[in-house]
Amino acid sequence: MEKYTVEEFKISLPYYMSKTGGLNNNAAIQFRNMVRDISGYVIKEEKTVKLFDDPSNKSINDVYDEFIKDFLASKEERKITSPINSTNGTAKFLCTDLTYLDDETMIYYYHFIGIVETSKSFYKIICSSTLDNKNLYKKDFQKIFNSITD
Repeated sequence: MEKYTVEEFKISLPYYMSKTGGLNNNAAIQFRNMVRDISGYVIKEEKTVKLFDDPSNKSINDVYDEFIKDFLASKEERKITSPINSTNGTAKFLCTDLTYLDDETMIYYYHFIGIVETSKSFYKIICSSTLDNKNLYKKDFQKIFNSITD
């Protein structure tokens, strides 16, 4: 795994992934392997400093709900697995799988979607492949997701 420090956070990518651009203009880091037809990116959302009991504070579940409701919502046969929550120290993690049929190519695609909540920020990670390659790359997508720290 290659380690990168980006905008005050750290992420590790598999040796076969390279930093890239053009996937998402809001991403803090973007990566891909064109030969393997896989890609991903991370969007960082800094938390605003509020009182602990402020009702406008977002939880990791709020960030997930806001994001997932519109993400590829118009795609045919869009399916989302139930989110899985975990923690590592003070960081909170939530991940899910999303699949859909692309109506232009008639190919099924797979997205690993994860959100990491630290004391400073939320990180949304989206990794993609064809559904046929899901089993080849899901473990690596999870490793990338679990490597995010600030």
